[in-house]
Amino acid sequence: MCKVGLVKSKMSRTWLAVAIAVCLLSASRTSAVDDEEDSVSPFKNTFIISAHRAGGRVHAPDNSMPNILYAIQNQFTAVEVDLRLTEDGDLALWHDASLPKMYVEPGAAGKIAVSSLSSDQVSDIRYSAMVGDKLWDDVKVVFADELVKATKGKINLHVHPKDMPAKTIIQFIRGHKIQEECMVMHNDVDYLRKIASAEPDVCLEYCDNTLGRRQIDGVWQWYPAEKQHELYRQLMKELETAGIDAFCTKGLTKQKVAICHEYGIMVRTSAAHMQPGHQPDRYLEMGVDYALTDDPILMKESVRRLRPAWALSKPGQTFFELVRGNKYPLVQKNEASPRKGPNK
Repeated sequence: MCKVGLVKSKMSRTWLAVAIAVCLLSASRTSAVDDEEDSVSPFKNTFIISAHRAGGRVHAPDNSMPNILYAIQNQFTAVEVDLRLTEDGDLALWHDASLPKMYVEPGAAGKIAVSSLSSDQVSDIRYSAMVGDKLWDDVKVVFADELVKATKGKINLHVHPKDMPAKTIIQFIRGHKIQEECMVMHNDVDYLRKIASAEPDVCLEYCDNTLGRRQIDGVWQWYPAEKQHELYRQLMKELETAGIDAFCTKGLTKQKVAICHEYGIMVRTSAAHMQPGHQPDRYLEMGVDYALTDDPILMKESVRRLRPAWALSKPGQTFFELVRGNKYPLVQKNEASPRKGPNK
């Protein structure tokens, strides 16, 4: 009886040791995803800062030329711009018809849609806007040609095409030869596929923070974590297959960012997280790769403080170089599949 008890005791200790080892291995894997997200990040060189609505609303009115010049002067990676078609097919920088709550004297820039006006009528618009404690008078609407003239070779364009067809944004990019200086964001994967097929050097971002067809933040957040992570993996596989470079949504965590990185997908913060005065530290700690922010100066300060080993982009560095070249050696142009890295 004593011998049997001794054998059982040894077996119990053995199984206990095995169980402990399994738990430790599982914990270490969880830790690798949860606490060491940079170890799985394929983007380790340069943090990207995109200035929301053409430069950051802390300086000048949305999508205005003063903001664009401010962004260039401060050497941000990119300006995010909202492009809309005029009635006669020109492209103008304009957010939407519901925005003029910020306007002191809306005038012709009141609750309008530029799609209902000709380019000549849009050219005649002048409006006043209060930004912080400063009043901006006689503000003009910027056209796409003016935008490219001011930015080409100086700063990248983070393009939000709003409701325009994919073929229109393709023509805009191709006509101005700014393929490598563009990141196009959209909440429709098929829309982005069309751009990837027509212009493979254009970087692409799937943006779901507007609660698009997947409603990631609005629906998935109620699922258990394991289910959320499974859905993230399915989505990242689809984005990778579609040739999409980057992803944005709300409700990010270290684990979700790490899952995106597993598939070589860059992660950015939602602009809603990056409003003036908001501390961006926790998003950097999650392991995000770039930010769209209303306060890009604050973002730069946070990157320097929390990620001293990371560089900030330099003037002249294109999205193509920063996104594709930051993940693997720069692909050679005219290859059959310029979106694929050597290990893909």
